[in-house]
Amino acid sequence: MFIRHWMDCDIQVTHGRLRDWIIFKRRVGNLPNKDTGEVMYNLNYYSRAILLDGVTTMPTTHDDEVEFMFIIAGQGSIKAGDEERELRDGTSLRIPAGCSHVITNTGVEELEMLTMRRPSKPEDEKFELHNWREAGHSGQGHWYHIYKGPFVGFHSGTIPPRKISEPHGHHPNFDELWYIYKGQGWHWMGRELHPQYPGWALWLVPEETHSLINPSDEPIEYIYIAG
Repeated sequence: MFIRHWMDCDIQVTHGRLRDWIIFKRRVGNLPNKDTGEVMYNLNYYSRAILLDGVTTMPTTHDDEVEFMFIIAGQGSIKAGDEERELRDGTSLRIPAGCSHVITNTGVEELEMLTMRRPSKPEDEKFELHNWREAGHSGQGHWYHIYKGPFVGFHSGTIPPRKISEPHGHHPNFDELWYIYKGQGWHWMGRELHPQYPGWALWLVPEETHSLINPSDEPIEYIYIAG
C-alpha cells in the first residue's frame, strides 16, 4: 500500500484559481514511485483541492479526460456546459471530456473537495451530479461498509465503531483509493497494518487482501474510488 497526507504533496493551481494538492498520479512504466505518488494504473490524477470563499474558477476544459469531484465541505455552484447546479458536502459529480466548467464558492468557508481525472469512456458523455442524501444511494457491503453513495466516480461511506470490513482483494491493474475525512482506523493489507487518519489518502495493491478496521468508539467517515 502507498499512503500520503495531502499536506506532504506538491501544490499547483488548476482551473485558474483552484488550489490543488496532487496526491497520486498515473505510474510511468511498470513500477510505482512512492516518492512522486506515480502509482496508479488507470487514473491520471487524484488530488485534494480547495476554492477560497467568494472565488470563481476560470472556464476550464479537459479535452481527453473526464473529471470527477467529491465535495467534502463548504457550499458552492458549478456551471458545466448549459447546466448549473448547487454544490454542498456529500455531492459527487462527473464532468465529461470537452465540457467547459466553472466552479464558484458561494459560502463563507473554503470549498474543499477531492478530484480525479482519467481517460474518457463512452459512458462518460453526460454531466451527472448527485448528493448521498438523495433517496436510492444507500446500501451495505463487505460486512460493515455502510455506503452513503452516490457512485458518480466517488462514493462516501461509514464503518461503525469497533468493526472490521470483510477482507478481500481485486483483480490486477485495479486502482482502489481511500481517503479518511473523519475518525481514525487501521488499514490492513497483506502483512502490513497502517494507521489512517483524516487527510491521509491510501492506494492499495490490487491483488493483496485488505480491510479497513475501526478500533475506536466513533464512526470512520471515508471517501472511496475504484477503477
